[in-house]
Amino acid sequence: MLLQKERNVVRILTPAKINLHLEVLNRRPDSYHDIETVMLAVSLCDELEVEKREDSRITLDLVTPQKVPSSNSSFAFSEDDPAWNIPSDDKNLVVRALKRLREVLGITSGAKIRLEKNIPAAAGLGGGSSDAAAALVGASLIWLGRFEREAVERVAGEIGSDLSFFLGAANQSKVGLALCLGRGEKVSELNLGRELCGVIAHPPAGCPTGQVYKNCEVPTVPRSSKRLIEVLELGRLEDLSSLLWNRLELAALKVTPWIGKVAGWMDELNVHAHLLSGSGSARFALCENKEQATELAESLKKLGLPRVYVWHSFIGPSIEAQVEPWLAV
Repeated sequence: MLLQKERNVVRILTPAKINLHLEVLNRRPDSYHDIETVMLAVSLCDELEVEKREDSRITLDLVTPQKVPSSNSSFAFSEDDPAWNIPSDDKNLVVRALKRLREVLGITSGAKIRLEKNIPAAAGLGGGSSDAAAALVGASLIWLGRFEREAVERVAGEIGSDLSFFLGAANQSKVGLALCLGRGEKVSELNLGRELCGVIAHPPAGCPTGQVYKNCEVPTVPRSSKRLIEVLELGRLEDLSSLLWNRLELAALKVTPWIGKVAGWMDELNVHAHLLSGSGSARFALCENKEQATELAESLKKLGLPRVYVWHSFIGPSIEAQVEPWLAV
């Protein structure tokens, strides 16, 4: 995430993520799964503002894209499309996170949040988790005048598995590429040898995470991410296509036929490296350069997909590195 502070307002760019590797290791007694995943933040971002209120209310002003039908598709914005079916009340992860942070901090302060959505929901792109992580950081800054990592990490661990990736670890210099273990909360920074770019395609259907994991079979011999991590550090894009892996893909296929349909279209377009992100339903492709990504995006749009995005890797400084200059003033 990238932070900007102006007086009593903190503005934050909150990136989506894709999973370059996702292996399910076992089922846990708490109904979660232990996983091994390599996550990359990408330039598809939501925009979030956090401002301190004089009263104790926590309010969320949610802005979503207008549902303008596509001339290429009759299903672009069907009633069943969950992309922008996002609550703005206590069911929203952002509101839940801030109310819990107040309890942990023992304060009664209020906050006004404005969230402009660009990352679709039910996509496997981590938009809700990224927004909640950013809101926790912003609230800590406006309420306390500092980033209280211990309290923020505690709440993040309670709220969801992906929030820790977006927060990074205290000893990290950069945030944006990491190996995540446990439920996803054990984060280790990784190095990226070259900028990556590509396309994200999101169909008019979602994949409930719980349902996908329920359909997933835990492997006897898990697939390791070790070789993928080595290739990422070396920046060898040509080797990545055979190393991308998502154990949840077959399980997601049972949830919606769109998983197979989008994969088939990318095969027909001769995309050599593509994969389901997280539990789906968004699919990403890796491209050699921005020009190739733009050309692929146009081809996918012509097929009638309602949401197609060109992306590049989003590696930024740690939260502490961004906040430190403000605290020194």
